[in-house]
Amino acid sequence: MKKYQKITIRKFEQPPFGTNSYLMSFNEGKEAIVFDPSGDPERIVKKANEENLQIKKIYLTHGHLDHWIGVKKIQDVFNSSVYLNEKDYHLVKKDSGQMFGLFNLPMPKKIKKLNLEKIILPNGESLKVLETPGHSPGHVIFIGKSYVLCGDLIFNGSIGRMDLPGGNEKEMKNSLKTVIKKIPSDYDLLPGHGPTTDLKTEIEYNVYLKEDWINN
Repeated sequence: MKKYQKITIRKFEQPPFGTNSYLMSFNEGKEAIVFDPSGDPERIVKKANEENLQIKKIYLTHGHLDHWIGVKKIQDVFNSSVYLNEKDYHLVKKDSGQMFGLFNLPMPKKIKKLNLEKIILPNGESLKVLETPGHSPGHVIFIGKSYVLCGDLIFNGSIGRMDLPGGNEKEMKNSLKTVIKKIPSDYDLLPGHGPTTDLKTEIEYNVYLKEDWINN
């Protein structure tokens, strides 16, 4: 659990791929947001119910199945709206999991087009949305005050895969350069897999953010 100004973000590591899903709540009001719900959404629903939270909106960093397979169960409880960059719509389909032995995936109800400038939070503040293709064509990150929900762009000591359909090494490098340029180095990175880190640490130690890789 991370606490920021007027905001609490809880991380849920989810099966079957160790995906990090995030429940964002606010000091005032009972409306909550979920990012990238994966294979054990019941834990998220349970926590929301324990705290009397209503999950009205779900945001996806991208369209890979491990970041949306929990959407429908949350929608069934809270009738939540779900938002995704339309460039990744084609990735959300029932047979997305066949290569992993997963069949008949629970499909989200109507997906809405993500605003690619910002999203408005229940407390009136906003998160900036930044397109960061490379891991998938429509990958985005959500930038708050001192933190970034960065999906599968950057991990602690690594970056997202580029060998999946829609992955692109050149676009990944450009996305990483943009992040280094536009985001303060002391911001927390809340990734789609693995532990929380910060941009300063990744610039210093992550080989994929070094000039000899990112500029070649």
